[in-house]
Amino acid sequence: MQYNHSMTDIVFAIRARVSSSYKSSIKTSNPELLGDLAEIYHESLDMTLRSQIEQLMTLAGATWLALLQTPPRANPVVKLHKISPLSIHPTSSVEAVA
Repeated sequence: MQYNHSMTDIVFAIRARVSSSYKSSIKTSNPELLGDLAEIYHESLDMTLRSQIEQLMTLAGATWLALLQTPPRANPVVKLHKISPLSIHPTSSVEAVA
């Protein structure tokens, strides 16, 4: 996606507001930025942050804004950078014995 000046200003404001665990993925070079922000939007109770994300999605277009209006799915799409090591090698997991 191509970001205009207004959009990059909002991304910088969002990055300043999110917790440190999210800061590394909040940058315009992240191809999954808007999807990540939609997840943060649904998890956050910070109304200012939610408003900033809404502004960014409005500028990005109706398709992106629709991500905020639908509740998150029970089984979200797995992103490659968020896969746990155990899901890659299920045989290495520990099983509970009853």
